[in-house]
Amino acid sequence: MIGMYPVVHRLRTTVVAPWTIFGLGDTASRPPRRVLLYGIDGCGAHFIAGRLAAELSEAASIDAVVVDDTDTIAQRNPAELLTILTAPAIDEVVLVAVSHAPWDLPPEAFSDGGFERFVFVPPPDWDARRFRIWETAWGRELSTAELDHVVVATEGWAGCDIARLGERFNSAVDIGELVSAAREGAPESAAWLDRARTMVSEFGDRGRLDDLVGYLQRYRLL
Repeated sequence: MIGMYPVVHRLRTTVVAPWTIFGLGDTASRPPRRVLLYGIDGCGAHFIAGRLAAELSEAASIDAVVVDDTDTIAQRNPAELLTILTAPAIDEVVLVAVSHAPWDLPPEAFSDGGFERFVFVPPPDWDARRFRIWETAWGRELSTAELDHVVVATEGWAGCDIARLGERFNSAVDIGELVSAAREGAPESAAWLDRARTMVSEFGDRGRLDDLVGYLQRYRLL
């Protein structure tokens, strides 16, 4: 995949590597069986979950099951999600769940017996954002310099906000208007991060959300 290298590195070192070591016979290794990827809609969490499952199979010879509708399950019946997390079948596979609203998950999902590894998928970084913009019809009309201007102006944006920006410029593109519109901000990303900040403030064990905490602190949102 293009960009998002810190997320890829985190997953490889905290999920794939422990399973690879375990597969080599190191019984002292305690690889996680329940992994939660969470972030703003349009940040690539579903794609990354699929790639993680494939890499676990190829590199560590362990089957993984991706649960894309974690939020739907939790909203419908929190007990159903907890049943999935504690089902005996989970002892045979790695469960990789995706959430865009982690604050709606039951508290038990964050305690012992719930998810063992939490990975925040942040808004697309420079490389990922540049590719997402370039692959749109309006993005391909931009020169290299213009494209870079838009990438700078959309730092912190999620895919949903980039798509919304594209709806305003789906034909002829005026770079001045485009950059000006980008600098107005990303409403969906801002709203999600504000809710995430509240979740972190209310959460007892920040260590489980260390990468989200780091992101919020980096951008002075916490």
